[in-house]
Amino acid sequence: MSKCKMTDKIYIKKHTRKLINKQQLNKKNTRLHGEKPIAVLTVGGIGVGKSTSLKILAPKLFPKIDFVTINGDIINESIFDGSGDCRDETNQINNTFLEMAIKNKKNLLFDSNGSNYDFFMKKIRELHEYQITVIIILADPEIAADRAANRFATGESNRSDSRQKILNIHKRIKNVIEKYVRIPAQIVHNIYVYDNNNKLKLILFRNPNGLYKCAKSAAKWFPNLYKTRKR
Repeated sequence: MSKCKMTDKIYIKKHTRKLINKQQLNKKNTRLHGEKPIAVLTVGGIGVGKSTSLKILAPKLFPKIDFVTINGDIINESIFDGSGDCRDETNQINNTFLEMAIKNKKNLLFDSNGSNYDFFMKKIRELHEYQITVIIILADPEIAADRAANRFATGESNRSDSRQKILNIHKRIKNVIEKYVRIPAQIVHNIYVYDNNNKLKLILFRNPNGLYKCAKSAAKWFPNLYKTRKR
C-alpha cells in the first residue's frame, strides 16, 4: 500500500497536464523527414551529475535536435514536492510520459540511474523504432553521496535519500555497468561513458560499428573490457 500523502487526484491531474503541455508530449514530432527519432538514455547513480551533464552534452552531441525529457525526479518534485513516499505514483506518471513520447515519436532524453538492468533493457526494447544512444555518467560513490547531501542542504534539490540508499544504488550499478557497454551496436547506436569525479571527461566510446575507444582511466571502471578492447 502506498504511503504517499498526496491524494488529491484533481491536483495531480492538473499538474500532470501542465508537464504534458510544457513538453508537448501530446503532439506528434513533425520534424523527422523520414529519419528515426533519437532516444538518449542515461545510466548513473544519485549525485553523479546526470542532469547537469546532459545539459552540457546534448547540444554538443545532438546539435539542433529538440528533446523532451523523461525524468522521474522532475515529476516527483513538480507534483509531489520531492516526497520519497510517492515514488510509485511518480513512476506511473513517468511511464505514461514515456509512452506518450514514443507514440508521438518525440526525440527524448530518458533520465534513469540504470541500477535495474532488466528494466533498462525493457525500455530499450520499447524504443525499437529509435536510434538509441546510451550515456553513462560515473563518479565515486562517496563523492556522489556528498554532492547529493549538499544539493539537499542548499535547497537545490528536494530529494533527501539516505546516504546508505545512495551507496546501495551505486553498488548495484557497479555490478551491471560492464553489461551496458557491451550492448550490441545493432541495439544501441552509440555508447558514451564519462567520469565526473572532478571534471566531466570522456573515458570510453563505442561507435555504431561496435569499435571501442578507451582512455587509460576506463580501466578503473571496466577492467575486463579495457584489457581486451583498448585502442
